[in-house]
Amino acid sequence: MTPAITAPAPGAPRTLGPYRLVGVLGAGGMGTVYLGLGRRRRAAVKTVLPELLREPGMRARFQREVTAAATVRSPYLTRTLDSDLDGAIPWLATEFVPGPTLATAVERHGALPVPAVRALGGALARALAALGDAGVVHRDLKPSNVLLPADRPRVVDFGIARVRGDTTLTVTGQRPGSVGYMSPEQVLGGELGPPSDVFTLGAVLAYAATGRHLFHGDHPAMASFLIAYEEPDLTGLPAALLPVLRRCLDRDPRRRPAPAELAEELDPQGAARRRTASWLPAPVAGDAARLERAADELAPLRVGVTRRQLFAGAGGTVLLGGAAAFWYGSRGGTRDEPAAAPRWTGAPGEVPPPLWSYRQGAAKPAFGPVAAGPVVLTAHADGGVVAHDPVSGEERWRRRTRVDAVLGGAAPVLLEDGVPTVVDAASGQVRLRVEGVRLSRLLASDGGVVYGTGSDRRIHALRLADGGRRWRVAVPFEADGADLTATAGGDLLLLAGNGSVTALSAADGAVVWRRDTGARAGVAPALAENLVVLGGERLTGLDPGDGSLLWSVTAEEDDGFGTPALDDGRVYVVDGSQLRAVDAARGTASWTVLADDSLAADAAPVVAGSGVYAALRNPERGILVVHRQRAAEQYRFTAAGSGDAPWRGTAATGNCVVWQRGTAVHALPGL
Repeated sequence: MTPAITAPAPGAPRTLGPYRLVGVLGAGGMGTVYLGLGRRRRAAVKTVLPELLREPGMRARFQREVTAAATVRSPYLTRTLDSDLDGAIPWLATEFVPGPTLATAVERHGALPVPAVRALGGALARALAALGDAGVVHRDLKPSNVLLPADRPRVVDFGIARVRGDTTLTVTGQRPGSVGYMSPEQVLGGELGPPSDVFTLGAVLAYAATGRHLFHGDHPAMASFLIAYEEPDLTGLPAALLPVLRRCLDRDPRRRPAPAELAEELDPQGAARRRTASWLPAPVAGDAARLERAADELAPLRVGVTRRQLFAGAGGTVLLGGAAAFWYGSRGGTRDEPAAAPRWTGAPGEVPPPLWSYRQGAAKPAFGPVAAGPVVLTAHADGGVVAHDPVSGEERWRRRTRVDAVLGGAAPVLLEDGVPTVVDAASGQVRLRVEGVRLSRLLASDGGVVYGTGSDRRIHALRLADGGRRWRVAVPFEADGADLTATAGGDLLLLAGNGSVTALSAADGAVVWRRDTGARAGVAPALAENLVVLGGERLTGLDPGDGSLLWSVTAEEDDGFGTPALDDGRVYVVDGSQLRAVDAARGTASWTVLADDSLAADAAPVVAGSGVYAALRNPERGILVVHRQRAAEQYRFTAAGSGDAPWRGTAATGNCVVWQRGTAVHALPGL
């Protein structure tokens, strides 16, 4: 059997940019695609044969690929990571996708079954819809430009894509496209738009369903003649696919379906994105798994840094990295007001050393890091809470009584053995213990009131000034207490659970309004002065006064939206493997950054400075850090933790973000 990844040829470059080239993914008449390892990730590094670089327009073609890829984001398009088009060997790095091409899969295993073709067609149509929305025409969709990994198909190679407004002309006498996979208007030199890509998609799906090329001749001119002037021979095409593919292959572009319409017709549920079962036939899925195993052997990903690298001496000693140690040796400020850490300005992909690290956290913390005035509070291994200086990591104070929950702020509230306890943030000294009430959970606090639930399944509103009860009401819907989340602000307490959100009056606990969300357990609402944002099956913006709908956004992935975060006029929220930014006033998309795996949905993204931080669902994959002005991944932070404990983070004073994963706590500088 042909090796999944072959060795580089003698004389091949060993490195390009930050990537060490460890294998060859493919080679052809245009150049070579290498498997690269760098910046803690794998990449497909594409190069061009040296002799082709002398041809007019070759570097410009590479530039068009970079431009087109940067213009559009979709789960079904490969992401561009890096490029250098001006060096001796121009190269372009995209995400590594472990899967065979459609051409290879059909050659090895024959035509795909109808359900797989439908799933493939829906995914590719959604890719074309995203391209069309961004004003991009691919112009070279063909079986060798479609990858079939286990998670979802990807469209690759934007080398001859055209971006709206690009006035670059094709060289006279040349037509963009590949033999047998062009539209009639492409063959005849007409105007190309999204319908052109729909035609070639029809040809690609016909190939997937029958194992043969629709437009094939002994000479390229014959294939072009068949495309432009003959009806396609659809013999052997399954009857279930015949009507929709016939519409795609209509010679009149005006009669072809739009990509979004095509996606709904072929695969309305997005089968290629569902995790319940593989959408691929078993032999093709086996090829994808073999390719992934080969990549694991050649380019293993080191998860985080080792214990020896991070920690010196006993388990709880804080170790400062070299750059961090320099910062702290000269920092000013007072004990109550820590000097801010310098903003991280490293290049994209460069990972900052932690400002400090600590390894005496609780293996299964009852709460994540909490910002509290001049300190940050974390769950300690002894069951209590410890307060750190957020910039230096210095321990400010510790309480050893068992703490089950913490709410932050200038006067943080601790739940110590079921008793709500208000402490001074700077010193840890107790200001108030509400001895007459025992709570099982703290929900939220705002305006001098703390909200919690007791064993009586009631919600208690307690005044922080004197510990008196403002009101007590029953939980207004059926929900497991552990699944109940809440947000407080202004005149409302928002309770989320059991797929709905209920707004209670902060004054007396009366129900103000209720709305179904379809959200799974743990997804909390976000609240601003004039807006409530709910995750779930849709992302919705509501009027806080009456719960009326202001705007709504559809999730692109099956899991729906996670817990949203509101900051500076934008909503930041997880949608499966995507981190999305939405305009808070209008509900329109601002940007989307695609991760290479699912993001954790139950914790809101952390917004700090120019950065948006989102943990991945698999904690071994770390934390995605996005630069929100550039709308692009800045770096990925990974570090060892305890077991399967998830990452939990908070933005703390001093321009830093503190994360805890079980016993390990790390502080990162803000962007």
